[in-house]
This record gives sequence, structure tokens and C-alpha cells, in this order.
Amino acid sequence: DADGDCCRCRDSGRCPSDYAKDLQSVRDDRRKEDPQTDQVMMSGHIPILLILCPFLAAIAVTLAGIFARRLCLPLVLAALVLSLAAAVAALAEVVHSPSGKIHYRVGGWQPPYGIELVVDPLNAVVLVLIVAVALIAALFTRYTVNKELAERGPHFYTLFLLLVTGLLGVTVTGDAFNLYVLLEISSL
Repeated sequence: DADGDCCRCRDSGRCPSDYAKDLQSVRDDRRKEDPQTDQVMMSGHIPILLILCPFLAAIAVTLAGIFARRLCLPLVLAALVLSLAAAVAALAEVVHSPSGKIHYRVGGWQPPYGIELVVDPLNAVVLVLIVAVALIAALFTRYTVNKELAERGPHFYTLFLLLVTGLLGVTVTGDAFNLYVLLEISSL
């Protein structure tokens, strides 16, 4: 109308844009109080996606091996492409982060009770290398798997994805216990 008020402003007495300003000020206050909160909020779930993509794909490949074997390799490639995208995003996030690290607390639990994943500049580069080499290796396994492991191809791809999961997890883990667990996963 002529006063510049919308109908919601007249009914409630507050403009919806005021709520957005209040929310932004709360976020700014949280960032001032705890810089680690800022890192978790900015990075989203990239560190856990690095590990979950190949892990969940390993389960999917096992099921695809039972019902539709031709889907195994495309599932492997899709999971590795998603992991590569997450690794590149993690590298970009670390490079542009003021602290140079991403801290991700799985389930929101603080260490030492919870699992913390840490991505710094060195292991961000290692993450990209691991996934890139795994993707190239997966592309060139098609002929060999079809020729030599025809019936056991899904098993190979499942173990391959578990190896990649373990290597990515070892790279981003923040404590010794999870390092040991992920070494065990990668040695399957």
C-alpha cells in the first residue's frame, strides 16, 4: 500500500524482513563465541560424505550383484565421482577457510566421546589424489573383471569400494582408535 507496509506487517506489527535480520545476528553471535562452530556450519557435511559415498555404494554394489550385475560398475563410478566432487569441495573449503581446517563432529558429539573428522590442506590434497587414482583404476578394471572375475565381479567392486572408504577415513580421522578401525576396513 501507500505506507510501504505489507498486510503481514499490519497484522503482526513486525515485518518478515526483521526476522531475517534477527536470525543473521544470532548466527553472527555464535561465530564470535565459538570459531569451531563457524567451521562446522560452513563446511556442511563434506567430510562425512567423503566416507559415506563409497561405503554406501559398496552395500549397493553387493545388492546389485545379486539382482543386476550390469549395474555394479556404474554404481562404483558414480560413487567415486561423488567422492571426487566432495574431495575437491573439501580442498576448496580448506583453502578459503580462515583457520585452514575443517572440523566435523559426527553426531554433534565433542571429542573424546565422539568421532571428529579433520580436513587440513595436506590431507585435502591426499583425499583428492586417493579418489582420483581410485576412479582411474576403476575405469580400467572393466575388461579384467569381466574376463577373469566374471561371477565374482560384484565382490571385487565391493572390496574395492571398502578399500577406498578405509583410505579416505584414515586420511580424515581425528583420533587413533578410528585410525585403527579404518585401517582394518581398508585391509579387508
